[in-house]
Amino acid sequence: MKKLVFVLLAFLAFACSKSDEFSAVYWDPSFSFSLYSPDNEDLLSPETADNYDSDGIKLFYKIGSQEIEVYENHLEYPRRFTIIEHENEYRIEVDLNYSETPKKSITYIQWTEEDKDTIEALFEQTERSRLLREVWFNGELIWDCTFGEHKYYRITKERP
Repeated sequence: MKKLVFVLLAFLAFACSKSDEFSAVYWDPSFSFSLYSPDNEDLLSPETADNYDSDGIKLFYKIGSQEIEVYENHLEYPRRFTIIEHENEYRIEVDLNYSETPKKSITYIQWTEEDKDTIEALFEQTERSRLLREVWFNGELIWDCTFGEHKYYRITKERP
């Protein structure tokens, strides 16, 4: 029995050594938006007449000089966005382009064939993570990391 206790104590001593530090990786490129008309209609709600339907929304990532439509059929959300109900509104959660790190990356969100917005994002690359630091919507800074962890912005826009 004493040998077993000694073996367990030795195992614990080696298991807790500093050389085996926890090496977590943090990576979340998503950002959430709600979308409202100037009359305060939730344009993502299925109950709103003439809403933005998820089947018509497309994302494009700017890679070099090209705009590449995002579609990865092996993912649960192959277009890299989802519309969710959050409390009393609907939000679109978008995986932002992160290909230009550490420069600003560009994601285009095409709501309809006639309506497209630009989202720019600045990520910080560390040894074990890539952190979202700033987000611009159509050239306007709408979020930075000093705003806190809640990565969200309410968009008000006219339908085209």
